[in-house]
Amino acid sequence: MHLFFVVLLVFFLAVSGYLFAYLIGRYLLKDGPQMATFVFTGGMRNIAVGVIVATTYFPGKVAMPVVFGMLFQQVLASVFSKMVNPLYKPDKSTV
Repeated sequence: MHLFFVVLLVFFLAVSGYLFAYLIGRYLLKDGPQMATFVFTGGMRNIAVGVIVATTYFPGKVAMPVVFGMLFQQVLASVFSKMVNPLYKPDKSTV
């Protein structure tokens, strides 16, 4: 049960980064390319450093939330790219 709570909390943290960046970008930037960059900047985390620190200095169980975060982050990046992609309409002259 404890592990389920940890996974749920990590999922909530991963979603909240993308969601808050999406909402802020949607209402402040309103521009496709800038908003997409803002969403991915707000949602992506440097989780690789967390894995290195967790496995080097702490017991193995400490790395589990970081690994779950990596899994959720990649899937959510794909989901939010589908949300942001319709907002980005490239200029026909540059294609």
